[in-house]
Amino acid sequence: MKSIATTNPLINSSAIPKSSGGSRAAQSQAKINLQHRGDPAQDTGDFNDDTTGNLRVDYVLPSANLECCGSGVFWPTPEQPEGELVLASDHRLVWIDVR
Repeated sequence: MKSIATTNPLINSSAIPKSSGGSRAAQSQAKINLQHRGDPAQDTGDFNDDTTGNLRVDYVLPSANLECCGSGVFWPTPEQPEGELVLASDHRLVWIDVR
């Protein structure tokens, strides 16, 4: 089933923000994250690994008349610079550069 963000003609869904930290967290935390079907690089929230796991819950929905020229989720891996900043919240910053 496609989401409204990918099927609505008023939304530019060409850019899906991703991070390397989301993928790494899903692998290292394991548990219910291993049962998820979505791409963990698109996850934006780090929740209880026994019940919910990491999910894509935060979005940026640019208008269809805007060109997306970059996007991401600020979820660095632990060894990347500023990796400790993700401890401030269980949600991650989602961004899109538009023209």
